[in-house]
Order: sequence, then C-alpha cells, then structure tokens
Amino acid sequence: MAKTLLQLIVVAALGGSVDARAQCRPAQADARLSVNEVRARVLNDGALFYRAGPTDGPNAEYIVPQSEGNASPLFGGSIIVGGLVDDSIRVAGSRYAAREFWPGPVQHMPSDTLACDPYDRIFEITRSDIEELNRDVLSPNVAEWPWQWGAPVVDGDGNPDNYAPLQGDRPALRGDQMLWWVMNDAAGEHLSSKGGPIGLEIRASAYAFDTAGDLDHATFFDLELRTDVDVEDAYLGIWMDGDLGDFADDFLGSDSLLHLGYIYNADETDGSGGFGYGSPPPAVGTVFIKGPDGSGNGLDDDRDGLVDEVGEELGMSSFVCGRKSFEAQNGQQFYYALQGRLRDGSPERLGGDYWDARDPAQPET
Repeated sequence: MAKTLLQLIVVAALGGSVDARAQCRPAQADARLSVNEVRARVLNDGALFYRAGPTDGPNAEYIVPQSEGNASPLFGGSIIVGGLVDDSIRVAGSRYAAREFWPGPVQHMPSDTLACDPYDRIFEITRSDIEELNRDVLSPNVAEWPWQWGAPVVDGDGNPDNYAPLQGDRPALRGDQMLWWVMNDAAGEHLSSKGGPIGLEIRASAYAFDTAGDLDHATFFDLELRTDVDVEDAYLGIWMDGDLGDFADDFLGSDSLLHLGYIYNADETDGSGGFGYGSPPPAVGTVFIKGPDGSGNGLDDDRDGLVDEVGEELGMSSFVCGRKSFEAQNGQQFYYALQGRLRDGSPERLGGDYWDARDPAQPET
C-alpha cells in the first residue's frame, strides 16, 4: 500500500480502481483540542472545525484565545484530495455538506450501513496519560489506543507486532494533547464531487502544545494518505473559510516560499461587538510544514533554486480565493480548483500572474 505523509500547521502533489459498495452512515464522532489557547473541534469526516446539523455546541468551533471569550479566526474548513485513477478524475472532499469521508480503514469495505460504526471514534492521548504510564498506571486512553488500526506507537518491548504498554510500548504522543482517527473515501457515494472514490485511506492526527509563545496559539495536523491504487497527478488541498473575528473587514494573501496562506484585518480595528477582536487585530495562517518526497520530478518544488536535491519535499503549489474557484459543482471543477484554476480550467489571474503585489503591511489608501 502506497502512503504519503504530510504535516500541516493551522494548515502538493502526491504521487485498478475502487468502487463504493454499501453506503455507511455519516461519521458522528467529534472531539476538542483544548490544551492551549486554542479550542478546536476535530471531526472524522474530512471536515475541519465545522459540524453541519445538530451539535452539542456551536457549529463552528475554532476559538482563539479560548481564555478570553468566543472570538474565532476560522469558521470552518475541509480536506480535499483529487487525482487521476485509470485516467478518470477522482475527488474526495467537500466544503460544508455531503462529506466524502467515512470512518475506518479502506480495506474494510462495508457490507451494510452499520459497518463503519465501530470505527466512528476519535482517540485521545495526553501528556498526563504518558506520565501515568511511566508510573505503571494504565489509563483508559492508553489501554484503548487503536494500534491495530495504524495509530502510531513507540515500540518499547522489541516486538513491533504487538502493543504491550506495561512492557514498554506506548502511544507516540506529539505535543501535550493528541487526537487520532482513520477515515476513507470508499464507503459511500460522493455527492459533492459526483464521481467514484479514489480508494483512499487517511490516518490523521491533530495535536497541540501547552507552552508559552506562538505554539500556545497553534494547532497541528499530520495526514498519512494510503492507497492500493495508482493515483496520477494528485493534489491535496486544505479549504478554509476564514472569519477573522468580524468577517466583513478581512483581507487574505499567501507566501509561496513559506507555503503559507494567511488572513489579516483590513484596518487597525477588527469589527465591533462580541465577534470582533478589536485593536490591535490578530492574523491567522495555514502552512504546510512537511510534504511528501519531491525528488525525481524535475521541478524545484521547494523553490530554493535547486532541482531534485536530496530531501526535497512538495509544498504549496497554489493559493486561490474560494469565491471563484471552490464554488465547485463536480469533480472536474474541484480538480481545477486544487490546481489553482477557475471552474472552466483557466488560470486565476488579475492583471498578471499574481493577485496583488502590494505590501500587505501597508494601510489601504
């Protein structure tokens, strides 16, 4: 099974078909990262921070700083993957509704609508769980860690084929709180992209650090993409709906060298009332911090002036404004958007090969 690992902070080309069988019920699990100044809702259906329909809290939940109220820099987002399988465009992803990921590994193809339910969980591990394990205290989080589904483990007993926490094995914790889940795109009908599945499994983790400085306001995601089929010319996209407090006065931009997309305020005061950040306003960014291997394709993927050097990784290949690109109605349009193109396939341009070359730090005049 081929696999690709990407790391993102909040946030590429990847490089026999699979048909959906019985349709599983939509994923229901969700959890919160809350160990630092961010309270982030995590879901196992490909969505980021936003739960459609009835929920036990606000539908959109990415609150920063959580110690000071309910102001939010991001309304929601999602993971979108697209590529060619047997020369046919396949896309897994959506924006708000009709999610195209279901719980569980891709090998477990559902025979009925309940087949995904045992996998409909998000597992948690914390620094406290590991500290207790160091004292030979086995917490429920450690005992239930789903190593058999691919959750990362540090092998401490010399046997990589088992999981024995009291003999030295332990969950491979990142940060101070970590959530892990597995999902696939082959357990149901693709109602957003209106095509067949890729046959994709994503083993995902979200984690955060309880520390001083910038990391106290950051959320990290690791995405391990796995498939048994050949996927050509594939892209992974992170779609974000950014509402930086008051959404009516936001600007956005990107930095291709940093693989970064960001949102900032149009003036020195963000909105008014309970949803604005006031003055001085913050900014929020999504960045690819580690991508898959990019050597051997003849391109300078990391834009350092060298082609196919050892250790070269794929990063952000395009950044687009969603109003013109991600109003996609089918797989072809989603695939164009992942390439930074408009819905008709034409390049996204405004007077040249850029959106706006002015310095975003300078006030609008």
